[in-house]
Order: sequence, then C-alpha cells, then structure tokens
Amino acid sequence: MSDIMDPSKLKVAELRAELQARGLDSKGNKPVLVDRLRAALEEEAACEEGDEVAGGEEEEEAEGEEELQEEVAEPQAEVEEEHDVPVAAKEPEPQQEPEVAKRKSESPVKKTASPQKESEPSPKRPEPEPSRKEPEPVPEVKTEPEDSAKLGYEDAPMEELADKSDAGNGMDVNVKEEELEIKEEAVEVKQEVSETEESGGTSRRGEKRALSRSRSPEPAPDAKKQRPEVEEVRIEDEPEFDKTVVALDWYNSDLSLVISKEDFLSAQPLTMQGFGYVWHGVRATYGFTRGRVFFEAKVEDYMPVPQLEEEEQHPHVLRVGWSVDDAGLTLGEDPFSYGYGGTGKASTNLKFKSYGRTFGKGDVLGCFLDLESEPVVMSFTVNGQHQGIAYEVSHSDLGDQALFPHIVTKNTSFRVNFGSEPAWMEPLSGYTFTGKIPLEDRVLGTQAPEKREDAEVIMMVGLPAAGKTTWVENYCRENLGKKYNVLGTNSLIDKMKVNGLPRRRNYAGRWDALIDRCTKCLNKLLELAYKRRRNFIVDQPTTSCLRKESCLIQWSS
Repeated sequence: MSDIMDPSKLKVAELRAELQARGLDSKGNKPVLVDRLRAALEEEAACEEGDEVAGGEEEEEAEGEEELQEEVAEPQAEVEEEHDVPVAAKEPEPQQEPEVAKRKSESPVKKTASPQKESEPSPKRPEPEPSRKEPEPVPEVKTEPEDSAKLGYEDAPMEELADKSDAGNGMDVNVKEEELEIKEEAVEVKQEVSETEESGGTSRRGEKRALSRSRSPEPAPDAKKQRPEVEEVRIEDEPEFDKTVVALDWYNSDLSLVISKEDFLSAQPLTMQGFGYVWHGVRATYGFTRGRVFFEAKVEDYMPVPQLEEEEQHPHVLRVGWSVDDAGLTLGEDPFSYGYGGTGKASTNLKFKSYGRTFGKGDVLGCFLDLESEPVVMSFTVNGQHQGIAYEVSHSDLGDQALFPHIVTKNTSFRVNFGSEPAWMEPLSGYTFTGKIPLEDRVLGTQAPEKREDAEVIMMVGLPAAGKTTWVENYCRENLGKKYNVLGTNSLIDKMKVNGLPRRRNYAGRWDALIDRCTKCLNKLLELAYKRRRNFIVDQPTTSCLRKESCLIQWSS
C-alpha cells in the first residue's frame, strides 16, 4: 500500500492524522510534515522488505535522493497504529530507560521505527492512571521538547491551533507531562532536531516572525482617537504674530500668496502652472476711519514665468491702494476698493482709468489717505513724485467703514513699510505712517476662527450647470463676515482678469490647456487649505465623490 500514497499531495490535516497514527509529532508547517511523513514511509517500506534495524540508517541516507518518488502510506496501517501508539507511549516501565538513552545516539529515522515495534503488544495493556507519577528523567528530557514544540507551534497557522488542542497535541506543556511517556518524548526531540536541520535558517526566521506576531501587544483602544490631535498640530499653518502692530494679514490674504513669517512685511506669489495668470492679494491687519495716514510699498523682484505666452499683456504688475474689509482681495475690482497699478492706471469696481506714470522693479510707491477732508482723498507717489489725486469718496458713501492698506500682485515680489523703518522716500507733508497711529484709533480687521473646530467647509455637490456657482456667489454676499475662500477653477479664472476684462476674451493660447493648468493649481490650493484655519467652499463640479470625501477627511483630521 505504500506505493499508492504521495505525502506532498495530502492536506495538512491528513498529514497530521498520518503522523499521529504513527506516534510521530504532528506540529509544524506542511513542508516539515511532508518530510517527516516521507521518512516514516521510507522506514516502513524498509521494514516490509525485512531490513535489519541496525542497517536502516545507512539505507535511509542512500535513499534520501529518491525520497520524492518512493513515498507512500498505507491507510489501513494508519488506523491500527493510531490506537497502538498512544498505549505504547504510556508504558512507564523503568527498565526501558536504557533504550531511551540508546535511541538518543541513533539517527531520527531509527527512532520513528522503534515506537511502531514496541506498540505491537500494547493493545492488551491497560492505560495508566492519570495520577501515576512519571520517572525521574522526565524533567530533563522535557526541556528539549518544550523548545522544539515552539518550532512546530509557531510555524502553524492560527486556524490550526484549535485542531492541535483537540487532538491532544496542544500548547500546554503540563498536558504532555501527564499523557506522554519518556520514549515518545525522546522520539519527538530527535524528530524536531531533524526538522530544524532540514529547514535551516528559513524555518528559524519564520519562528521569529511568528513569535513576534504572537507576542505583539494589542494596540490601546484610544490610540486611533489620539492620532487626529497629533496630526492637527502637525498640519496647522497658523503662525503667531504681534496683533498690535500693522502688518500683512495672514488671514485676509489669498492662499497663493506666500507671506514672510519673520516680520509679515514682505510676500511673493506662487507662479507655477496657471498661477502665473492669477492676481494674489492681501490687506493689512488694521484699517482707519480718521487722520491722514500713509504706507510705502516697494517692487522687489519679477518672478520667472516661462509658461506664459509671449502675447501675455503685463506679466509682472503690482497694484497698491485702499479697500474696506468686506471687499474682495483683488484690489480695484469691487466697490470701495481703490488701486493704482504698474500700468499707470487707477481702478475701482472694475473701472480703469489713466492716472499716473508706470512703475516696475525697484520703484517705491507711496499710498496716501486723507480722512480729515471732505470728501476723503486718495493719492499716490512714485519714488517720491506726487501723481496727483486719484479718488475722492464722500464720507456719507463710505459710512463708518474703515479703509485698509491693500496690495495685489501678479508674478512680483514686494515689501511694505508701515512705519517699522524710516520712510524710503520723502512723504507728503502732514501724513503719518499707519503703524504710528495709536491703537485706539485703528480698526482691527476680521479675525480667523479661534479654533480649527470653528472653521466651516462647504462641499458643493450637484450636476454641472445646476446653479451651484450662482448659489455660492449669493451665499458669500449674504455672509461677508465669514470671509469664505471659494476653491474651484471658476474662481481661479475669475482672478485672471486683464484690466478688468474676463480672461477668456484676452487669451491667445488654448483654452483647454489653461483649464488643465487651473486644475493643477486647485490641487495645490487644496493642499494649502488643509493647513489653514479659514472658512472654505469647494466649488468644483468635476471633482469625484472619492476626491470630495478625501478633502473632507483632510479637514476633519
């Protein structure tokens, strides 16, 4: 019958049953079990041919190269041995202790045959009482199987541990002391040593990995709850600064404008991709309702924008002036928003007019506001040269709204002077630096939410052309105090106006290429937005549901 069975084709449970039927150790992974069963089957074949036990070791070593082709098992013999082995294993006769020592010096192959021969007369012997004491050598021999049991136990899958306990081969060492005899333990020790030599370093590495997994402590139940707090601190980008000084306002600025965190008096815009077409604005932290005040701004450098077309009009422009707190960040495009740009034009509420001389890199602009006169007068200087009155506004029209210093830039870095330095150019007589005005005579601009939990994020969902953008525009007008930052390609294109005209009418390149650039810019704005404590509305119809969910998760963390 041994010619019919191939151990490599048996399942793990079947391999264990075959080994248990022969009184052999059934612990370990499938390759170990297959090798163990093959050795037993080869010895059975040798016994059936009448080979001597003393010469079995040499014959088994010669047959090692052919073991993949000659291995089989006899199912009927397995059933018989399944009853024989446990009874023989429990015979505690002291006179057989020398046999145990003898088997220690023999090869593992011989040991597998010994329990089978001794088990022939065993069916007539009764089982010993559970309380019967084991012989003296038990503690000494037990130390080795305990370690070798780890080898087989740790390599076995978790699903198979229950089967081992049911079959009497489980994890508890005390159970073995009560049920196993010294002879069987000695055989197990020899077999485990053989398995370790055959499996080599791979088996030992598997032991360590499995052991580390089994001993890994369970994570604390609050571990995941504490993670958002750590991430919140890590991603927050809200620097602390002296709120009693006049400076560039970190909150009342475009995300795409990078403000210096050292003194909050200089800034430069992002220029990659579609940002090269965008206007980037910022207001000062304080506004004014009375007095005669001024500030200075200097055009520091032109940022490289190689992606812009040659036909692009005015790729580098700076615009300075004044605006109320409720106006948009693009200076000169809203009511009560007054600016003077490098093209020599002044603008308010999207209406442009020729005003003064052009200016550019290295020039210093003076922005003057006379709130003592009626009407309110705004004028500008370039490198100390007065350009005349730009705008006059009635006090009744302005009401109690304060006017704030305001700068907007396109691919140009700049620096401002609110009074922290001596005047860069001779100012007009009778005017005072905005930073020198007493704190009680200033008006603080809108403040950011005190905590991240207080900020709002609105995600627009709906079909294209369903009116989402119209709803967003109306909602922002109705809630000016919340300073919603609208994130979307439409809002980006709206910041690309040329002299107040829509970009689409003044674009020489491919429109679809510009939309693609805007999409990349939007992704960058989303990355920046996650770190800011602001109110946002995401209005992007082509954003997938998964992308929208990911955005909300980023803000919630």
